[in-house]
Amino acid sequence: MTRESHQIRLAGPWEVSLTVEGEKEVASFHVIIRNPFDWTNSLGDRPITGVLRIERRFNWTFPEPPPRVVELRIGGLSQRPAAAELNGVQLKIADSGHEPNESVVEMTGLLKNSNRLALVFELSGLDPTKALLNTVFISITGP
Repeated sequence: MTRESHQIRLAGPWEVSLTVEGEKEVASFHVIIRNPFDWTNSLGDRPITGVLRIERRFNWTFPEPPPRVVELRIGGLSQRPAAAELNGVQLKIADSGHEPNESVVEMTGLLKNSNRLALVFELSGLDPTKALLNTVFISITGP
C-alpha cells in the first residue's frame, strides 16, 4: 500500500538570533512564520549583512509503519540556508527539484521524540522587504 505525502507545517514559534556585521550585540527574538513572512516587522527595513540563525523545537511521534521518506522542505527562499542542523547534527541541503526557490533536507531516520531544528543564513545585504523564506514544513511519505 502506498501512502501519499503528508505535510506538517513548522510555522513557529522560532527563536531567532541575528549577528549583524560590525555590531557587538546579538539580537534575539521570537517569530511566527506566516506566508508571506515579512522580516521588516522584526529586522526593520535596512539591508542586513551578518548571520541569522532560526531555531525551532518540535516533537515527533513515530508512525506505524515507519515512513519511507521524511524531508524538511523550506520554501519561498530568497537565498538558500548556509547550514541546517537537527539535534546538533549537520544536515545536507539540496535544491528540491520540485519547486523554484525551495530547498530540501533529508531527515529519514534522524528524528527523535524531542527535536531541535536550526537553519543558518549568511546574509550579505539582505533586503528585509523581500521574504527570506515563506514556509517550513516536514514532508512525510509513507510505505
